[in-house]
Amino acid sequence: MTQFLANTLSFTKGTGLRALIVTGAALLLIWLLRLLTSQMVHRAKTQSAGDTALEEQERTIAGVLFSAGIVVVVIAAIWVMLPSFGLPQNAEAPKVRVVVIAIGAFLVNRLLKAYTAHMIVVARADTRSAQAREEQTRTIAGVLYSVATAVIILGAVLMILPEFGFHETPVAAAAGLSSLALGFGGQYLVRDVINGFFIIFEDQYSVGDTIKLNSETGRVEHITLRRTVLRNPQGALVTIPNGQVGQVANLSRDWSQHFLDVTIPSEEKVPGVLALLDKCAADIREDPSWAPLLVDGPRVLGVESLGLTGTTLRVQFKSAPNRNDEVARELRRRILLEMDRAGVKLISAHRVTLLGPEPNPTPQNSGKN
Repeated sequence: MTQFLANTLSFTKGTGLRALIVTGAALLLIWLLRLLTSQMVHRAKTQSAGDTALEEQERTIAGVLFSAGIVVVVIAAIWVMLPSFGLPQNAEAPKVRVVVIAIGAFLVNRLLKAYTAHMIVVARADTRSAQAREEQTRTIAGVLYSVATAVIILGAVLMILPEFGFHETPVAAAAGLSSLALGFGGQYLVRDVINGFFIIFEDQYSVGDTIKLNSETGRVEHITLRRTVLRNPQGALVTIPNGQVGQVANLSRDWSQHFLDVTIPSEEKVPGVLALLDKCAADIREDPSWAPLLVDGPRVLGVESLGLTGTTLRVQFKSAPNRNDEVARELRRRILLEMDRAGVKLISAHRVTLLGPEPNPTPQNSGKN
């Protein structure tokens, strides 16, 4: 009994000392790695989009390098400590292979989680677009992490099975058949999810955007990997599977353009009306309450068309997204007031003359036979 305790104590001392040294060295290397990667990140000097994007990019690269370095250090430390636990430093040994595969899968999963976490663009403002962008990147990161985790676990299981006397070929074949059957049975669901992923990844539209999708036009209320929900002008919620999303027109990006036509009688003097339209355009551009909504214009393009009903003049302007209708209403109101002051008519009466012989009145029956 005394000899057994002595041997146990001796083994524990040797194992504990070696493990302590290796652990301390690993922690020191991780600390140095953390110090080096933190030096790679330069804080943005201003709040501009370019400086902020550069800081986020550097932070992502540093985080991935740090996570990869931790994986390498931990694997090396475990490899060095294998003899202390009675395991040979031989990759062909079954126990060693199982341990290495399990630890390797876990560390790769941690590396993947760190990478996907750095993909998330945290909203730095309370604007709807910033919050929608954060939600999009969070969705993409979650999907990538879930899919990659499933692949890692499946790969690790297939690599470990031979160590317990199982052959991975039948298991892989059964998994392939199952995935094939699932693909045929849920092909529409798979198509919706894949198309939804690319909609979010490519930022085709986001929550709050006004889009024209298929035959529907409305504001995006909700987006998932499977469906897009719109609120149309009548107030109804329209659900569209992402697999049916074809050509999309996003009406909420950058600016909106509007063409405003004014029709005057043919007998009106066109140069004078054009000067009047120029005055209305200049007034609305200089108005402090309307100038922030204008991106370009309004500018008078000139005579658009000639017809029997009169002469059509065209005004064009660019406004902030989805604000073109408001600007157009105000511009019409100003044009109407100025034309009233100048005595210019927008609508004129036309006389219609019918040529030909006067039709004979239809004889009425007297009721007598």
